[in-house]
Amino acid sequence: MKIQPWDKVLKSLPPLSEKEFAELKESIKKHGLKYPIKVLPDGRIIDGYHRWLILGDAVPYEVIDLPEEQAYELALILNIARRQLSPEQIKAVYERAKEIAKELVKAGMPQQEVAKTLNVSQQAVSKWAGGTADLRVAVPKSEWERIYERRKNGEPEEKIAADYKVSNRHVRRIV
Repeated sequence: MKIQPWDKVLKSLPPLSEKEFAELKESIKKHGLKYPIKVLPDGRIIDGYHRWLILGDAVPYEVIDLPEEQAYELALILNIARRQLSPEQIKAVYERAKEIAKELVKAGMPQQEVAKTLNVSQQAVSKWAGGTADLRVAVPKSEWERIYERRKNGEPEEKIAADYKVSNRHVRRIV
């Protein structure tokens, strides 16, 4: 398959700064590629243009077969989600991801595949699609003091929350 940029996506997003591009290149050099790029069946890049620029045609890829409009929306969501955004922009991206997840599940795509496509958890897709299972994550009480110490030592709430797969609010309640 010939992988190629998707002009519509490139024109819709600002390019990475030189610093961001250099950091990505260094990260790939040190740690390898974390996620394969996503392409349409015809090879147009949905997500991973800069990774493709760095690695060329040897870049691992995953074919995502979606209607063009949904693929374009997915491209915007995945690319914008990694950039520095205001809270309002993040909320808008999150809401659109929820809508796309609902549409894909309704169209018959398995929740696990939707989750993989959107780079979110299967639990999030289940919740967005109207699932009723209790998906809350419990942090063992044995970890509470460690969380408190990490926060007291100035570690960001977001980092702690990510490590335990809980919300920032959950961390605040523990602290």
